[in-house]
Amino acid sequence: MADPYGIITVCLTSFKVTQALYGLIVRLREVPSELLALSNEACNLNFVLDSVQKAMNDDGRSGASQLSNVGPMLFQARVKLDNLDNLISKWAKIDAWGDSVHIGKVDRFFWLKEKTKVWELQKQLRELRKGLCVLLGAGNA
Repeated sequence: MADPYGIITVCLTSFKVTQALYGLIVRLREVPSELLALSNEACNLNFVLDSVQKAMNDDGRSGASQLSNVGPMLFQARVKLDNLDNLISKWAKIDAWGDSVHIGKVDRFFWLKEKTKVWELQKQLRELRKGLCVLLGAGNA
C-alpha cells in the first residue's frame, strides 16, 4: 500500500509545478504587449527629445541661453534610447504602424531573461524624460 503522506506530498508538489508552469505561460503571453508598450514609450521619448532639440535651436537663434545645460542630458537620453531600440529590435519585429509586435516563442524566453536590464533602462529613460520636460517647460516660460 502507498503511504498517504507520500501521496499527499506528490499531489502538492505536482500542484506547485502546475502553478509555476501556468505563471510562466501567462508571462510568456504578455511579452508582445510589454514590447509594444516599451516601443510606445521609446516613441514618446523620441518626441520629447525632438521637442527639446527644437527648443534649443530656437533658443540659440534668439540669443538666450536658458537651455544650454540640456545638451548633455539630451545626448545621454539619445544614447539610452538607441540602446533601448536595439534591444527591442533584437527580440521583436514591430510592424510599420507600430500597433503589433511579432516575437518568436523561443525569443520570449530570452526576453524574460533580459527583461530586468530593459526595465532598468526604461526607468532611467523615464527619469531623463521628466527632467527634460521640466527644463523644456522652464525654458518656454
